[in-house]
Amino acid sequence: MLIVTPEHNGTMPANLKNAIDWSSRPFGVSAISGKPVAIIGTSFAQYGGVWAQNEARKALGIAGAKVIENTVLAVPNSMVRFAETHPKDDAEIVEQLRAFLAEFVTELDALEAAPAAEEQAA
Repeated sequence: MLIVTPEHNGTMPANLKNAIDWSSRPFGVSAISGKPVAIIGTSFAQYGGVWAQNEARKALGIAGAKVIENTVLAVPNSMVRFAETHPKDDAEIVEQLRAFLAEFVTELDALEAAPAAEEQAA
């Protein structure tokens, strides 16, 4: 699962939190239980939605998702940056997104290989 979120007042939007809460039920066997998830954040501020990402990671972890901590992308100053340029036309953002997705795929491959390695060791 990949979540892309803006930052609102130093946290994730309420509708994202609500979606995480609803998708966490029934706990332990929910739609997101054990599912790998990475988060991309953006904000008008200079930190690129880092607080929103942290809050989303926390909520998803509590909900039972397998949060990928090492894969991070924060896009600062988004309202100014994308006022006249679409993100797909911003070479720096495109490269950061490609690197983010490559890291996410690597993490997913590692998660998939871990149970197989454990079975062989047993």
